[in-house]
Amino acid sequence: MKKLVKFWQDKNLTYRLLALVFALILFVNANNDSLQSIFYSQTDTYTETASSVPVELIYDSDEYYVYGYQNTVSVTLSSFNRVQLDAEYNEDTRNFQVVADLSDLGVGTHEVNLRTQNLSSAVSATLETTSITVTIEEKVTQTFSVTPTLSSSALAEGYTSTQTASPSSVEITTGADTLARIDRVIALVSPTTAQMENFSQDAVVTALDSSGETLSISANPDTVSIAIEVTAPTKDVTIETTQEGDLPDNVESYTISLSTDTATISGPQSVINNIDVISLPIDISNITSETVQTVALGTDDYTSNPENVRVTITPNFSTTTSSSSSSGATNNGGTSNNGSSSSSSSSSSSSSSSTQTSSTLSSAETSGDENATVDSVDS
Repeated sequence: MKKLVKFWQDKNLTYRLLALVFALILFVNANNDSLQSIFYSQTDTYTETASSVPVELIYDSDEYYVYGYQNTVSVTLSSFNRVQLDAEYNEDTRNFQVVADLSDLGVGTHEVNLRTQNLSSAVSATLETTSITVTIEEKVTQTFSVTPTLSSSALAEGYTSTQTASPSSVEITTGADTLARIDRVIALVSPTTAQMENFSQDAVVTALDSSGETLSISANPDTVSIAIEVTAPTKDVTIETTQEGDLPDNVESYTISLSTDTATISGPQSVINNIDVISLPIDISNITSETVQTVALGTDDYTSNPENVRVTITPNFSTTTSSSSSSGATNNGGTSNNGSSSSSSSSSSSSSSSTQTSSTLSSAETSGDENATVDSVDS
């Protein structure tokens, strides 16, 4: 009994017990995942498939350019611990990566095994794809001009355009062999609807070979802004006039002249295809003297060059009105000179009257009477 009491009173024993407790805590913490798998039964296994897990390459990126490989894989994850499994499944909390180690490989095409790293020991992983093929080339960089390019459906029918890229050139990084194959560098603009007006759009920089195949590159910047100036289709047409309104009583007709009788119209192809003549309605009501009007040629459907045309409207008075005016001038004591300017209808007088007129005028000139009038003829 005394020995037992002495045993518990031994100070070293207390330290030994504390040390044992701490050792047990450390052991449990270090082997927590393994211990869990012992205490959980097989019926509690959980499984999730993570899709599109990125493949990370291990290589000297300053010296080599790598392309032509599958860059994502699917990974099936299994665990007895639901919390650990969900943490690795969720890409925001995931610790593991799928890697391909190219450190010992040189220029050329190689098949490389995939593996996971940094995966929790409580979770197991099965890769859907176990290896990938990669092509390794020496890394080079060169500046190229960018050619803006429109898709075939970018513009409405008949429309044309000019494009400007900003910036106009980019740095292309790729493999040495791939660089030698670059035929042109483009930025493809592909709007969702056909355009009929100026617009701009950002476009991804792409390198093509002589056959139009896309090459693997890294561009800086990888997108450029493209400004597109759109031009509508055009067509030359004639201009004609049509009279509207009622003629004044003393006007027989009008002579209408245009500053130009042709115009160039532009607009949707479906619209201008149906236009050969622009017909201008001219209202001649109450026009009794020469009048100049400016008439617009374009409409909401198309534009015109020129935008306007000058229309000169000249009335042609009736013959009856002219004859009446001439007769009135004679009866009011016009001189012999004025009498000669009467309308052509006066020429219908009989030849005997003409002879008498000539005789009388001759007598008046002989006598020196400057006040002789045509009235003496009518007597």
